[in-house]
Amino acid sequence: MSLSDTVISGGIFLLWVALAAYALAGVSFAEAAYLCAVMLLSLAVNTLVKSVFRKSRPGEQKRSIFYLGAQRYSFPSAHVQLAFTALALIKTFFPSLLPEALFLAVATLVSRLYLGKHWLTDVVAGAALGYALGSVAAWLWQALS
Repeated sequence: MSLSDTVISGGIFLLWVALAAYALAGVSFAEAAYLCAVMLLSLAVNTLVKSVFRKSRPGEQKRSIFYLGAQRYSFPSAHVQLAFTALALIKTFFPSLLPEALFLAVATLVSRLYLGKHWLTDVVAGAALGYALGSVAAWLWQALS
């Protein structure tokens, strides 16, 4: 991983952390725990799907040692899936933060392509799966509350 890769990925990650900290500062423990559990569920689903498809990353055959377990596979993009899961949750729980979340979700998607870590199908599938999971989770919270 080059320095520019680290700066781009790390910068977007830190912006997500800042947005999450800002959003979670004003919610109940139950809501915060639920939102964190949904993100962990999204990661678990991503790992399961990667384990089934086992799609190679573009140009990563020699560098796959840096990825642990199923994360060495490309389909679907975990970064993008988590970003779009968060986007769907933010749309429901923190609608005032939607523009920032949308910007970060799209930036995450574009960065994965720009850095050559994923194929287009990986990021599209990650976005669709993440947004679907987040939307179902948000609906479930509202239905049960």
